[in-house]
Amino acid sequence: MAELTRKELILAIAAVASEAELRLAGLDLSDLDLRGLCLKNANLQAANLQRVNLADANLQAANLQDADLTGADLFQANLQIAQLEGAILDHANLERANLTEAQLQNATLRGASLRHANLRQADFCTANLENADLRESNLEQTNFQQVNLQSANLEGALFKATRMPDGSVFGREQPIA
Repeated sequence: MAELTRKELILAIAAVASEAELRLAGLDLSDLDLRGLCLKNANLQAANLQRVNLADANLQAANLQDADLTGADLFQANLQIAQLEGAILDHANLERANLTEAQLQNATLRGASLRHANLRQADFCTANLENADLRESNLEQTNFQQVNLQSANLEGALFKATRMPDGSVFGREQPIA
């Protein structure tokens, strides 16, 4: 399959109606510069998105199940209600990203940066966040059941009704010192 350029991809996206599903499942989009694009409702299931630049992109309600986003830049991306089950986000930049109500069950985010991210009501059940940076992120009603948080940095994170790896609920409204 021929490689898509940024221009070709933008033209393909523009050709799709704004509420229609853009079907990019299984494609190799690695190393592309897709910053600021509207990929709302896009089907990127099992896509290769390694090192892709998706900063400021709108991925609201996108299907990213089993996608490989290793080293991807998702700075300030909108991933609200996105489906990221089984996705690989190792060493990805998710700083200031909006992952409200995102589904990240069984995802791997080893060494990922989620500083200042909005993770309100996100579900990370059985995910791996080893060495992840969650400083000053919003963890209100976030589900971390059975999550590996080994060496994760949670300094300054906001916990409110947060489900912890052992199943307990951590309800402090103040950030951890």
